[in-house]
Amino acid sequence: TIDKRFLDDEWTKIDERADGKISVAWVDWDDLRVTIRDGTRFLDNVIERSDFPAQKIRNAVENGRNIGLGYMGIHDAMILLKMRYGSEESYKFAERLAKELHDESLSESQKLAEERGEFPLWKKSLHNPDSELFEWYNKKPKTIPDRFRGERKLSDRVNRERVISYGTGKVRNECRMTQAPTGTIRRAVGSSDTSLNLENLAISSGIEPVF
Repeated sequence: TIDKRFLDDEWTKIDERADGKISVAWVDWDDLRVTIRDGTRFLDNVIERSDFPAQKIRNAVENGRNIGLGYMGIHDAMILLKMRYGSEESYKFAERLAKELHDESLSESQKLAEERGEFPLWKKSLHNPDSELFEWYNKKPKTIPDRFRGERKLSDRVNRERVISYGTGKVRNECRMTQAPTGTIRRAVGSSDTSLNLENLAISSGIEPVF
């Protein structure tokens, strides 16, 4: 029996196979959200448990408490959902995934700030709605500061619509997300297919699609 919430989801794919059976592929968004929250806490804990070669490096890490929450296997998911990579549908799906990652990690980082305190440089950061940096950001600047040239013009070829959440209040981590290549990690979570005599089938990496 398939849960109704999956059947009602726009990304669920139901197909009748050649052998007469029905195949159903879906995304468990609730499970994904739990994983994102757990991952955010896990990576924040890693900072505390890590050893650093110098105090200067430790200070730099702890001042921002940046974590690198990301994902891999997106192309594999699209294949299972009968979705062509690079199609308009795939763009919308990727955007939905990115939004889930952004929103849930932000919410969990805010909870961590309440429990453990915000990162030390929060007052001067974009997350503080009263900071000079946030005020500058909201002006939609055409240039950015450059420590060597004084100022650098931003390209007008890029759509810089403000879709990232800043000024949301206290958070535990200054930066939460990054898209890593995951070339090695993807092999660690691969499965095996004994019927085809294949071992360690890797999932698609952070550098998509599968080539």
